[in-house]
Amino acid sequence: MNNSIIQFKNIEKKYSNTLALDNVTFDIPENSIFGILGANGSGKSTLMKIMAGLIRDWKGSIIYDGALFKKDDILIKNELGFLIESPTFYEYLSALKNLKILARISNVDFERIEYVLDIVGLSKRANDIVSSFSYGMKQRLGIAQVLLHNPKIIVLDEPNNGLDPNGVSDMIRLIKNMKSDGKTVCISTHNLKDVEVMCTDFT
Repeated sequence: MNNSIIQFKNIEKKYSNTLALDNVTFDIPENSIFGILGANGSGKSTLMKIMAGLIRDWKGSIIYDGALFKKDDILIKNELGFLIESPTFYEYLSALKNLKILARISNVDFERIEYVLDIVGLSKRANDIVSSFSYGMKQRLGIAQVLLHNPKIIVLDEPNNGLDPNGVSDMIRLIKNMKSDGKTVCISTHNLKDVEVMCTDFT
């Protein structure tokens, strides 16, 4: 039985004359921590932007939970949560107020905010302004933002980049906890150690 939740088949993406993705095919198992390992510039971020709908001009097919992923399929995209680049927030507002704004946009109940802040370990800093946060705390707030609408799949692009050792430990623990909560987590990384420490599967 195939337990893959997403299947990528013959994905191709060109930028002018540069082939960023060439016939990329792999499956992501459900409830896995799946690593996409490759050097900088190898096309990892391009693949994730295709998943997020940020890049729409590509060839191939993506199958999500047995259904063909259509480039304008909002229903399927609601099942996924993305942190593709460093998260951006209103620095002069608190973490709580930032998430309230996003919750309104996403039509998410405010009660969910307290839950996601607890997951990422920021409950005690909820009323502090974001400009007072370290880079690692902003990354964790970004994860809280991703989790707001309770997606089945979390997609993280180089989640440990720029983090100090404590921040890396926090991120690893958070990612493993998401898997324990039944999520499928897909991360891109250029660091083999990240894959060895975190991932259950990789390509």
